Amino acid sequence: MFAPKLSKLFRDAIYSIFLRCGRPIRRSFVKEKYRLVARSDGIPKAMNRRNTIKNLMMASAGMAALPAWAREWTPQEIRLPALPAFLTETETAILSAVSDTFIPAGADGVGALDVEVDAFLVRLFADCYASDVQENLKRQFNQLEAAAKETYGSPFAACGLPQREGLLLSMAASDDPDRAGFIELVKRETIRGFLTSRKVLREYYDYVVAPGHYYGCVDISET
Repeated sequence: MFAPKLSKLFRDAIYSIFLRCGRPIRRSFVKEKYRLVARSDGIPKAMNRRNTIKNLMMASAGMAALPAWAREWTPQEIRLPALPAFLTETETAILSAVSDTFIPAGADGVGALDVEVDAFLVRLFADCYASDVQENLKRQFNQLEAAAKETYGSPFAACGLPQREGLLLSMAASDDPDRAGFIELVKRETIRGFLTSRKVLREYYDYVVAPGHYYGCVDISET
């Protein structure tokens, strides 16, 4: 579950992506994972409709188009045989910890790492983003690591959830567009990876590729 400050920070982006999917929201799942309070019409009480539309437009404009492998993906299908050249093992561990901070396991036991969103992110950043974005990711990973060691005396991946949240919130509030943009990018793609994983789609979102079922032969009882 998100801490209250973090859930407020990410709430609008999460709901915008649900809206972008164009499907009914299973409110009990959204409320459990993101602490949204649903009304009878499915719109959270705390959600401002105008801000939601604005966030939806921004999310649609900022997202890279998903490749074929990223739709209803599984870890076995997308995992790279080796780390891409632009990421080290330490940077990959930081990326995993960041995704776990955005969507930690809740009461239902399902978080970003449970569906291996970190593997999705590694593949996505390697395949779908330009070298300048990759270079900024590396810079921000290194800055996160340095800040964690300076503040808590531990690597970022070894910090507790509240400590990691504090570091990410501080980075999100930065006036540096590279730092704030890093948070927005990884947050957005973590949420998207989580929502497009096969496990979440089928077990929590009730997703079926072709809704309904055709019964070609049905016995009809005489009345």
